[in-house]
Amino acid sequence: MNDEQLKEQFQVLRARLVPPPELVDRVAAAVAQEAADASVRESPSATDGNPILKHDSSASVRTDSTGPTGPRLDSTRPGRARPRDGRRPRGTRWIGIVGGGGLAAFMAVAMVVSGVLPGSGSPAVNPWPAPVVVSDHPGRTAPAQPGVADPTAYADVYAALVATSNTGRAADAGWASATGGDTSVGSAPASTANAADGAMESAGGAASSSNASATNTQVAGIDEGDIVKTDGSYLYVAHQRRVAIVVGAGADTHEVAAIDVSGLTAGDEVTTGPVVDLMIQGDRLIVLTHGFEADFDQWASGSPTWISMEASSLKAAIYDIADPTAPRHITTLSQSGSYVDSRLSDGVLYLVSNQIVSPAKVDPGVPATFVPEVGQGSTVAPVPPDTIEILPGATEPTYSVVTSLDVTSGSRLGEQVVLGGTATVYMSQSNIYLSADRWSYNTDGQDEAKPLPGGAGSFVGGRTQLTRIGLNGGALAVEAQGELPGSLLNQFSLDEVDGNLRVVTAYGTTGSDSDPGWWKTVPALWVLDSQLAVVGSIPQLVSNEQVQSVRFAGSIAYVVTYEQVDPLFTIDLSDPTAPTVMSELKIPGFSSYLHPFGDNLLVGVGTDADSDGVIRGLKLTMFDVTDPYDVREITTARITGDETEVARDHKAGFFDVERGLIGFPVTAWPASIDAKPAGGSGGETPQIQWRYELYQWDGAQFTHLTTIDLVADMGVTSSEAATGAIDLTTRGVRIGDEFYIVTSQAVVAYDMTAYAKLTTVALSR
Repeated sequence: MNDEQLKEQFQVLRARLVPPPELVDRVAAAVAQEAADASVRESPSATDGNPILKHDSSASVRTDSTGPTGPRLDSTRPGRARPRDGRRPRGTRWIGIVGGGGLAAFMAVAMVVSGVLPGSGSPAVNPWPAPVVVSDHPGRTAPAQPGVADPTAYADVYAALVATSNTGRAADAGWASATGGDTSVGSAPASTANAADGAMESAGGAASSSNASATNTQVAGIDEGDIVKTDGSYLYVAHQRRVAIVVGAGADTHEVAAIDVSGLTAGDEVTTGPVVDLMIQGDRLIVLTHGFEADFDQWASGSPTWISMEASSLKAAIYDIADPTAPRHITTLSQSGSYVDSRLSDGVLYLVSNQIVSPAKVDPGVPATFVPEVGQGSTVAPVPPDTIEILPGATEPTYSVVTSLDVTSGSRLGEQVVLGGTATVYMSQSNIYLSADRWSYNTDGQDEAKPLPGGAGSFVGGRTQLTRIGLNGGALAVEAQGELPGSLLNQFSLDEVDGNLRVVTAYGTTGSDSDPGWWKTVPALWVLDSQLAVVGSIPQLVSNEQVQSVRFAGSIAYVVTYEQVDPLFTIDLSDPTAPTVMSELKIPGFSSYLHPFGDNLLVGVGTDADSDGVIRGLKLTMFDVTDPYDVREITTARITGDETEVARDHKAGFFDVERGLIGFPVTAWPASIDAKPAGGSGGETPQIQWRYELYQWDGAQFTHLTTIDLVADMGVTSSEAATGAIDLTTRGVRIGDEFYIVTSQAVVAYDMTAYAKLTTVALSR
């Protein structure tokens, strides 16, 4: 950034320190008008039918909610953002008024956001700028600046953003009213199929051909972004702000080209960040990265020698790799926010990002400052207001931005924005499901008990908000929304079959009268229809145990919970209205990840423990699920180690069912330094073991093939690995008859006979 640009940014910062004179004048005029109209407002006839002028506490800006059993969200697209039930958000409808009530509406906003209306608690400084004042003359609105989107078209959106800090209490009330009835039984037809039919066949997993392995995914036919991809001949490796293209040729493996994304900046972006994920579709490579802007607000209030940066946009750069040695940039598409997840199906890439809106950076007259933007190249624009959904329950000013991109043509097919951040993404062949954690407290800051769906008890703590977005060939649209008690473990807690969403959550309950402070965790399974209403459930699988892993396979669900031993629950879901536990296998330890491994087999990777629950390492277990009423443990291989990356990221697991191969990274800390801080004491350095374990399943037992010392083969020191100086993310990939281990440090090729190292391709740091 040159001197002139720095001067310009300084002037912007200085201007932000003083309220604009126009705003001061508008507020002063509004206050004067409010005083003049006080007697009118106090008249009963003047307040009939107007909840805001009545100072009703329900006027706090929020959206209506009928909870998980509420009406279907209309899929038609209105002219402006609103809930799908056809009503404007309660308390926001006046924002867009252009008639004689416009000025009074402005004052109501000022009172709501400053906390002076009755029922809003103690007055507080509100960080949100006042909304745009509309004209007092019917049919006229405040004109938009040239080249700027009309701010009045986004009035409901802005009001909902302001309201996010006031919706917690109201959300609890909505939940209570929505779950008062019996939602445990619905009208969904029961399946007559045998519970075990096709259980393993319908499960997702890594696609594997005779030539090469692929990313380990959840749903068959739907790819997921990862830091390593292969087209069967070349490896594409995300490495800092580069993509290294390495030909997989055994001992002759070498880098043939590299893509540098550092020049993909646009607008006010200063730089681009590291590559976060990759996708391949035919001869197209999609590189996902972020554009970063200098955060001058933080700079002004922080250190004079340090300027912070923030990710302002997620970028999908598309490259032609018909000739991998000479990749060619085609186009770059962008959307606001930071990366959450991605999926690729039938040539369409689906991207999900979260955009957090900072009130300090908002100008209500410029929608681009509070509305997500999408763009291509250097051209960006706010999303249309009819693509923004204001859903109930949002408690923070965060958008979920979902877009669909045609990879071949490099064009955007659609976008859908939801007010409310996304924590977990699951995608089926027809829908994307977004989940978000919701917490709320009463006026005393205490959590209150809420009824379970169906009225079978109560729970405390958070809820999971679910949003279903129909894919519709890329024409994305919100089609349903609902909530469940508790939280999800990860994306494997969700699965859709025949229009029903099956979900595993864990919620909190309080103790008995004799010990009211006791908290326990309860795992539960729920079946939701296409409108995300509960039609069947098992409200309590077991009491006071944590969910460790979940895997759905057709009409069967496998759920592992843990306290001291590992109960593997097998659940029949053939009748969505009446899920039933068929068996409960208890063995020491627990599986953190479950993977279908051919017909009637299920492999678990997790933690080994004794019968008292004392952890003693890791384990690899094969289960026989031929008879879901009598699931058996066939064999277990115990592994020395403290953790495996597969426990938190399924993509770190290598599962080649065709060849019976299973591989995963392991880290271990020697017992002699367990109690020492990083760096040791007296100048000592902790010696971490970072290795890769490969096993083969022969139909009856596991054969240990090899242990690969990654510290040695990657050319790093144990100190670098132990102190976090390097990224330990590890992937295993097979191309032909060679096996490749890829990390942020290098690509190492091995033969698949003795697993001897053939060559190392170091990635520049």
